[in-house]
Amino acid sequence: MSIEQQLADVVDSATALTDQVVGKMAEIDDKVNHITEHAQNAVNDATNKLGFMAMNRNHRLSAYITSPEANKHGVINKYPMWWGIKRDVIEKCHLELIPVLSGEDPDNRHPEARELVELIGMENLRHFSGGLFHILKITVLDETVSEAEGWAMYIADQHIKANPATTFLCYAKVNAKGHASWLGSDTDGEWVQKRSLLDSNKPGSYVHVDINFHNSVEVGDEFFLALPSVVPGVWPDGKKHGVLYNLHDKINERLIYIEDKL
Repeated sequence: MSIEQQLADVVDSATALTDQVVGKMAEIDDKVNHITEHAQNAVNDATNKLGFMAMNRNHRLSAYITSPEANKHGVINKYPMWWGIKRDVIEKCHLELIPVLSGEDPDNRHPEARELVELIGMENLRHFSGGLFHILKITVLDETVSEAEGWAMYIADQHIKANPATTFLCYAKVNAKGHASWLGSDTDGEWVQKRSLLDSNKPGSYVHVDINFHNSVEVGDEFFLALPSVVPGVWPDGKKHGVLYNLHDKINERLIYIEDKL
């Protein structure tokens, strides 16, 4: 056999071996991808089956206070009970509550309510768990509301532990030139879910859900907020939330009943 033929045989053998190696590598890659996909699906399935609760009072914004008199702009404000709201905000903003009511014909719901339940995935539900929640609408009437020191307003039980991990969830819609902490800036006319994971390796770490309006806000800016929920643990990214279990709900329902009787 000539040297040329021997070299050709070596090349052919090397090529065949390379093809076998490539084939085995592809087979291994397929198996690894399958195992990875299976593991991720198992993790996602387990995560979706975890129990979650809202720890903050009035996360449905169902219990509220009505201002006894109009502010300097002539509007009567309604705002969630147990929230911290500075007098300056009450004087310089219009605070409204838009009901989202179970049992109501979906076509008869307020436009903002219809848009929100569509994002959540409840657009075809006439009845939903929770019965009622409100959307808080904040309209800026005086841009100097951004000058509030420290905080302008905060949710009930705004103190959130970051160790162990806690998730803050809410739905927001912003029609504004300015922006607000936790709600963000203009959302192009769309409702969005906000998910903030608070996770620190330092025991005792915490964060406050304080809402501030920043100095770019203008008269007429609108901020919408719904279902602000403080949830222990890591809420799955991309998973929408509705009215969650909340041990404070019975207290809220009693307060609403009492207010209806007044």
